[in-house]
Amino acid sequence: MALTFDKYQKESRKTAVYPNPGKNFIYPALGLAGETWE
Repeated sequence: MALTFDKYQKESRKTAVYPNPGKNFIYPALGLAGETWE
């Protein structure tokens, strides 16, 4: 079974924990920026 980007996105929302999901783009963007330094 292939994992598509759409399915990955839907599944990842189950474990994404941050304030105001869907309205707060800064929190996950900062997390992504932090991952670039690792």
